[in-house]
Amino acid sequence: MNCRSQEFELTLELRLVEEAALAILHTVLLHRTTGRFSYQREGTYSVGAIGCCDVDCERLGSTYVRVASASLDRSLRSAVTAFTDALRACEASAGVGVGVCGTLSLEFYQRKRCRWPFPDECAPWEVWTLRVNLVTASSEHERLALCERAAEAVGERIVNVASVMGRHEFTPKMPIQGELRRVFDTEHGEAQPYRHRLSLAVTTTSSSSSGGSGGGHSAGGSGGGGAGAGGSGGGVGAGSVGGPQLAHCVSTTVRKLIKDTLAL
Repeated sequence: MNCRSQEFELTLELRLVEEAALAILHTVLLHRTTGRFSYQREGTYSVGAIGCCDVDCERLGSTYVRVASASLDRSLRSAVTAFTDALRACEASAGVGVGVCGTLSLEFYQRKRCRWPFPDECAPWEVWTLRVNLVTASSEHERLALCERAAEAVGERIVNVASVMGRHEFTPKMPIQGELRRVFDTEHGEAQPYRHRLSLAVTTTSSSSSGGSGGGHSAGGSGGGGAGAGGSGGGVGAGSVGGPQLAHCVSTTVRKLIKDTLAL
């Protein structure tokens, strides 16, 4: 299955990052969550209902809809908080004329069984990336203008998510009962999202070259743990948000190399 990628870019004040990220990523999860499956017999199942709730953004002044699951909200909020903290730490240590940007990625994946002696493969099939460029308002008037533009931009991104979800879906086929947990996360009560994990990265950019990066803080990656923001090994990884520890996953390239070696 090919992995589909979507990326959104926003220019925000630090105080708006949390609400903006939660609004966009909760919208994605809303479209990637089903009710709990109840199997009558192998291959036959019914899907339960899930609740939804409105969330008001106090700073952005807008509203979005999310799945009414406290545990799913906590897991996403934990990653967004780690992302915001990493941006704050990077901004505090950045020098004059140095910009701060970061990415927060929501990756949906499927655990595929591999032949012995190889562990399960974690095959991503969809990735949503939020790229944030930090700005600082120099006056109250500019602060209000930035907030208004941010609210409009977030609203547009939410509409874009719904538009993308309305197209042909590249989702894993519905699993049999014994394979359910390879496709879905069943740890959120009546809500059953597709398996997912979050990763983050934060860096600095030179004002003279918008694409250049230097120093800063980075975090995240599929094997990371915790929510540290001070080094390359920290971050929100596959084990800390969105599912069980997945550090044992072996990449397709490495697996092929091992198979070729054993065949000699």
